Amino acid sequence: MKIAYDEKLSLLHLGDDHPMRGDRYQRAVRRFRELGLEFELENFSMASEEDLLLFHTREYVERVKEISERGWPDISPDTPGFKGVFEAASWSVGATLKALELAEQEGIGVNLAGGWHHAFPETGRGFCIFSDTGVAIAKLKKKGLKVMIVDYDAHHGDGIQRAYGSDPQVITVSFHQDPSTLYPYLTGFLEETHETNLNLPLPPLSGAEEVLYAFSHLVPPLLEKHRPDFLIVEMGVDGHCSCYVANLSISKRGYLRLGEALGEIRYKYDIPMALVGGGGFVYPHYADCWALQLAGIQGRSLDLELDDCPGGRNLGRVKELVARAKSLARL
Repeated sequence: MKIAYDEKLSLLHLGDDHPMRGDRYQRAVRRFRELGLEFELENFSMASEEDLLLFHTREYVERVKEISERGWPDISPDTPGFKGVFEAASWSVGATLKALELAEQEGIGVNLAGGWHHAFPETGRGFCIFSDTGVAIAKLKKKGLKVMIVDYDAHHGDGIQRAYGSDPQVITVSFHQDPSTLYPYLTGFLEETHETNLNLPLPPLSGAEEVLYAFSHLVPPLLEKHRPDFLIVEMGVDGHCSCYVANLSISKRGYLRLGEALGEIRYKYDIPMALVGGGGFVYPHYADCWALQLAGIQGRSLDLELDDCPGGRNLGRVKELVARAKSLARL
């Protein structure tokens, strides 16, 4: 398994007191080595302006370049601007494009510093400057490929839904904390589900049992129905019970089982798969949860004690939501 990585990813540093620190990726790679995960690091190039314009407006790209030169103002009220922000965000997009390339060549590719699913074409938001997954989907679409993106970051991928939720060439799937209780608040509701856009809002304090039930009952039927050519997975780990930016309770054991489910999908459907890191901000837990997913895909184990965050209290409710989602998506 190859991970697109360069020290320049540490430039994506939104502040010493901000959850999105630039050392997340270096620390994760170091932790992977401590745990005995089998992987290689792969060099990559910064995304070009032409790449960014596949998803973002020219006006916004130029605005980020100006902010990058001056160091101010902020991108948006919740997304800081800083000197070099254009280059920092472009390196992150480049890493996801490298993950696509690796997936096309070897079946799987990884970028830990990706999954910026809140950015809109005309603005950054929610800690997200450029939408690496938005650019990636656009690039795959240009090749005539049908794309599915499965996102189980704790937050709804509103930028991706807004851009692609009605696109018949893209199937957007998001498992996330109920947006009436968490950012982005305005989208991500079950009622927005239709044949090519599925939302499964998890009640607060949902754990591994809930997300695994939803994943196993919705993702395989969607794959069978739509038969995509390429799969992007946002494997965000801010749903772990240690993470303070959300109120889910997914255990490390649960993330291992998600990885194993992805491994089964890869084996059964022989589909290229690019994985992006998404959220997760408490070390070493975010690194452990990423590592466990990657090990699960490989069918390997790690020398790591698995916690059991409390969960299961919302399983009955989630079963009801899954049944409604299947009906709305015509599964």
